[in-house]
Amino acid sequence: MIRIVSLLEEKNQYLEKFYKLNEKELIDLADNKHENIENFYAAREGILKMIEKIDQLIEDQIKVHEIDIQKASGLLKKRIVKAFAYKTEIVNLVLSQDLQIISYIEKAKTELIEELSNVKKEQVVMKAYRAGNKI
Repeated sequence: MIRIVSLLEEKNQYLEKFYKLNEKELIDLADNKHENIENFYAAREGILKMIEKIDQLIEDQIKVHEIDIQKASGLLKKRIVKAFAYKTEIVNLVLSQDLQIISYIEKAKTELIEELSNVKKEQVVMKAYRAGNKI
């Protein structure tokens, strides 16, 4: 049972890393810095894989030792409840961050599309000018 509690707490540490990574990227995105986006997503993916592995270890521990968390001692039960409450809190914060990240990315994408559209219009005008056509 102690191993499970330890794994739950370790999972929360990875969720914190995920949250902090998002915080840093939000600052960059707010400053229109997009050059690190691929590394950002790769780092997120790495953290998510670690969380997945920890979840699998927790599942394995429960299956192998036929653990019933409801039968945990008072102190262990408190640590489990605390770990789950913190996980819920940090996941909600991450979801909020993700909405902000998506918003920044959508804004950048829209600006890029507008810029490409303007370039295309300018190319048409230049082509017409070179050809001697009136616009």
